[in-house]
Amino acid sequence: MRRQREKRQNFQFAFERRTTYIQGVIVWSAILYGRRSPIVFIENVLQPVLIPYVNSLQNPIFQQNNVHSHTVAITKKYLERAQ
Repeated sequence: MRRQREKRQNFQFAFERRTTYIQGVIVWSAILYGRRSPIVFIENVLQPVLIPYVNSLQNPIFQQNNVHSHTVAITKKYLERAQ
């Protein structure tokens, strides 16, 4: 982006930029017709929670939202083995 010479050092056009990582918590849950899974923290969720829950359903269709962590090869292989 280019600015006019007189606006380059004008603090009216400056904004704060955060460069530190803000830590958060990620949770997982599933929603389907007439049912819902418990809400769980992501840490160790596939083996103890997701797989038994999906196996308890009749003819489940597992859909992901195409987030990068869902599409990496190791996640895909794990889910294929769990079926």
